[in-house]
Amino acid sequence: MDISKLPDNMLEQIMLRVPLESLVECRKWRSTIREEGFERLYWAQSITRPRLLFEYTRIFPKPLFQSVYQQEEPLLSSGLKKMVVSSPPYGDYCMFSAPQRGLVCLGDETKFVLCNPATSKVKALPECERLYPVGQSRIICFFGYDEVTKVFKFLISEIHHDFMFPCEFPRKVPQQVFTVELAELHENIKEKPWRVIECQHNHVPVTESLCLNGVLYYGAKSLVEMDKSMIISFELRSENFTIIDMPQGVKLADVGDRLVNYNGEVCLVKDLWDVRKDGTRVYEMYARDENARQWREVPVVIPSLGDDVGKWKFCCVGNIGTLTGELVLVFATDWWLRGECGSALVLYYYTATRTVRLFNIGGVRESLCYSPQTFVNHCDSPLLT
Repeated sequence: MDISKLPDNMLEQIMLRVPLESLVECRKWRSTIREEGFERLYWAQSITRPRLLFEYTRIFPKPLFQSVYQQEEPLLSSGLKKMVVSSPPYGDYCMFSAPQRGLVCLGDETKFVLCNPATSKVKALPECERLYPVGQSRIICFFGYDEVTKVFKFLISEIHHDFMFPCEFPRKVPQQVFTVELAELHENIKEKPWRVIECQHNHVPVTESLCLNGVLYYGAKSLVEMDKSMIISFELRSENFTIIDMPQGVKLADVGDRLVNYNGEVCLVKDLWDVRKDGTRVYEMYARDENARQWREVPVVIPSLGDDVGKWKFCCVGNIGTLTGELVLVFATDWWLRGECGSALVLYYYTATRTVRLFNIGGVRESLCYSPQTFVNHCDSPLLT
């Protein structure tokens, strides 16, 4: 039977059940896959089975990702798959921010690409202009998506090395932005320009970004008051920058602190924690109520993990909604465990009962310790097919 002769609605239902890797290999279905209506249906189905995404871009010559379903039993042992981007247009990569609509941003200095880990497809952006000579600055890129306008945006700050030291006059940090509409993912965007935008708040970013409800948030330090920390919000639609004051008495560290999604709220997670005599860990976390414009402390007390696991550093990477009626925070190890086969530990913390479940992620053969990146709520998408 020729499957192409089936009614369109029946064919669509079949395609929605085909694994994404197989789906993109079928050239006959290419035009259907690229239709906005099909992408929307596939996304709606995909978000019912979100994944944990692990990236290994800093220790392999090609970007390598690994993902597992985060809410299915046997947890973290089913749905395991590796995804390799085999033909990147540039050399070394770094991942700059969490996945957005199933895509990640990879970059190498002034060169950036959109990448779909599930399909191993990439789309190169035009190279941005460096405003300082090579070797005198570093470029930080933030990546977000606005569900209302269906637009991806890239925000970069070019930080001159001298900006990290006090001076007698305030310095401006150049900001540039690049926009990609959902409909442009299958078009040539190499001629679109990066745009220089003005930010009235002189600052240096010090954390990775969090994209929430069409707004990019990141931690920063002032270039006017050198001892002042702040949270910067960048609204993707209006491209307006706003300063959010820090929680009372809290300052950002130069490295290690992070912003995560805590049940729909921006949450600041400090890199340090207290270890009590009984082995329990107390994390310093603060959630932001945007309506009340207030911070509140989030109590997180993790029971003792024993001698074998207790020595490892765990960082909060966000929450995965509710399991068995409880909000679950996810903590991941900063370092791969030494051994014949590289592995990492993931910890689920149930906020209501303060109980934990520990899982081992294996599958990458690597004898050296390595600091991975772990992301929650990643979903497969047929974009960039």
